[in-house]
Amino acid sequence: MADMIMLYGSVRSTALLLAITAFHEKCVEFEFVPINSATGEQKKEPYLSLNVEAHQYDPIASKLVFEQVVKPLAMKMEADSAVVEENEKKLGQVLDVYEARLDNGGYDYAGGYDF
Repeated sequence: MADMIMLYGSVRSTALLLAITAFHEKCVEFEFVPINSATGEQKKEPYLSLNVEAHQYDPIASKLVFEQVVKPLAMKMEADSAVVEENEKKLGQVLDVYEARLDNGGYDYAGGYDF
């Protein structure tokens, strides 16, 4: 039998209510784990590593590519060093989360062993 689905969220979240409704309609068993969003619990570990949407490197990397490649080559403009520095720091934080997940045997998180 498959592992129990763990549903993390705030009881005030309409998105959570939609997920609960869908699980009940499809007779899917799940365990609800409440998160106190009023205290910012969802922005701390271990919840950050559960939210794949929170760790997307692409928007940050796209800003870096624009500043360091597109501006100088296509637009003949200088890169904004403040924007580059800010986004390099953000990208480092996101990649640190990826690295921590992989260090803990999280290969399934990054794609798994199977095609």
